[in-house]
Amino acid sequence: MSRKSTVMVKRSIYQMGVVTVTASVIWIGVAIYQTLVTPVDVNVPVEMLKPLSPVLSGETLTELTTRRQMENQDWSSLSKVQVRESSSSGVAQR
Repeated sequence: MSRKSTVMVKRSIYQMGVVTVTASVIWIGVAIYQTLVTPVDVNVPVEMLKPLSPVLSGETLTELTTRRQMENQDWSSLSKVQVRESSSSGVAQR
């Protein structure tokens, strides 16, 4: 009797697995179909659609020379990360 119940349990687990995989594949297929069929409404501002001028103006060049530059950083201090435990939530904080 024990062997028969073990076989039945294995069979039911197998059947549940097949049904789960089938449902997952159908769910993903429906989601992909809806994504492909649903039209996308794209609103692009008119300023972005205007063609760019091939000539650089003096104002643009001035803006380029006055923009902020990144300085070289010493990243070696970030190699050791200290983690402390939070007393209230139990989640580690940095």
